Amino acid sequence: MAIKLPKEIKKSARLIAKYNDIILENNKIIRDWLVANNLANDTNIDQLIDCLEMSSNAEAFIRFMESDDIQVGNSNDYEEVY
Repeated sequence: MAIKLPKEIKKSARLIAKYNDIILENNKIIRDWLVANNLANDTNIDQLIDCLEMSSNAEAFIRFMESDDIQVGNSNDYEEVY
């Protein structure tokens, strides 16, 4: 059975696709920067996930990264992901 989607559903689907591409691109920029700066480890990646991917709290991520709580050193788990 074929259905005709309402305009707002089509618009929402297109917006999700558009902004998801932007999110993925920016997430990769941050992760690549973490790797390049020897900061890609469980502690820092967990903060990225918790603050940006799960709760959209950019300021919390920024505060963490600019604090003394960051961990230096790349974990092998993150260097080959990209």
